[in-house]
Amino acid sequence: SNVMMGFVKNYPRTIEAHEAKLPLKITSTPSQAEVYFNPAGTGGGIKQGETPLKVYLLPNSSANLMVSKKGFTSYQQLIKSYEQSDFHINLDKTTRWIYPADGIIEGLAVGEGILYATCRDGSLYAINVATGQLQWRFRTESGSDISTAPLLRPPFIYFGCDDGYFYAVRINTGQKVWSVKLGGRLKAAPVLSADAQTLYIGSDNKYLYALNGATGEMRWSFLTGGKIPFSCTVATNAVYAISDAKTIHAVNAKNGQEEWHLKLEEQPTVAPCVINNMLYLADTDQHIYALNLLDRKIKWRYKTKGVIRTTPVYANGKILVGSDDGMLSVLEAVQGTLEWQFKTAAAAQSAPAVSSDAFVYLGSNDNYFYALTLTGGNLVWKYQMGHKNYTTPVIYQDLVFTAAADRKIYAFER
Repeated sequence: SNVMMGFVKNYPRTIEAHEAKLPLKITSTPSQAEVYFNPAGTGGGIKQGETPLKVYLLPNSSANLMVSKKGFTSYQQLIKSYEQSDFHINLDKTTRWIYPADGIIEGLAVGEGILYATCRDGSLYAINVATGQLQWRFRTESGSDISTAPLLRPPFIYFGCDDGYFYAVRINTGQKVWSVKLGGRLKAAPVLSADAQTLYIGSDNKYLYALNGATGEMRWSFLTGGKIPFSCTVATNAVYAISDAKTIHAVNAKNGQEEWHLKLEEQPTVAPCVINNMLYLADTDQHIYALNLLDRKIKWRYKTKGVIRTTPVYANGKILVGSDDGMLSVLEAVQGTLEWQFKTAAAAQSAPAVSSDAFVYLGSNDNYFYALTLTGGNLVWKYQMGHKNYTTPVIYQDLVFTAAADRKIYAFER
């Protein structure tokens, strides 16, 4: 292209110069943006394709270049032949909508076109995913902080409060179905049994509770040796709960009897993740490790450079964890070998969310929200929010949602 441009400049009156076409390579971040191209002074635009793309200009001509991608700012500029042969455009990420809450959002759940958000102002918000408009708002009776993510199981949504009450709310009306006083602060998000009939909730009064999901009736309670600061996990008819006495408890999901417990060397810092008879956990010594539930022996350990405060996430044979050194580490789940890492500028205290089409969404205390590829960890886009982000994102169709410490909920086109 440089040779052609030089020829046209040196021999402008020749037939070859008049008939020459000068190439222009157009690239963008992110890629696959639509490129429109039309002669200067004309209306409309003719779609040329998607980036990366090569188009051609006639000598001594100009054209309007327009580049656009859903969920990003559009770009437009008048370009002239000879000026450059490569043109790179950075498109800025935009939000679908932003909703201002009255307190810091602790957790999100989404389904049937509605986003649900628990908030430290003692409220549960229901927001239309398409418009960002409030559908209803449920306020707890005491106004106590809600420090856990909600659990959505239509027709109800469940959550616990710092005052020890646990609630079931009807999703189509925002009305309370039932509430029960469990005692202690409920800082661990509830989980549901495989048959969706029983709720399991840990409390800092050292009890693990099992409730009837429809009525709130107590099915059983189990006293552990310490506070339960994290969500438990249900797998193969057992409930796995972590207490702050450095202990894993395996409790029969049906009758509440302890099947076994295991004393650990270091205090766990996150809720467990159980996949294929392997329990993945992280501790204060900056390790993530895999515990074989069949023989209760550690299969592998991986040392990070910061404390891990987010529950390990399993996706496509990989384990994903963020740590206080700002790193997202992605490990092969069976052997624990490192596949890739992505560095943010501050502590990564938001558990990542992984979409079915293999994209990773992650917040960080550096005030940015990131979209990465699950294969290789390549940056797709990032967006600067108003404050640090430690709320685990949720995905619904072509949208992803998160919240920041600026008391706002953010919706993005994926």
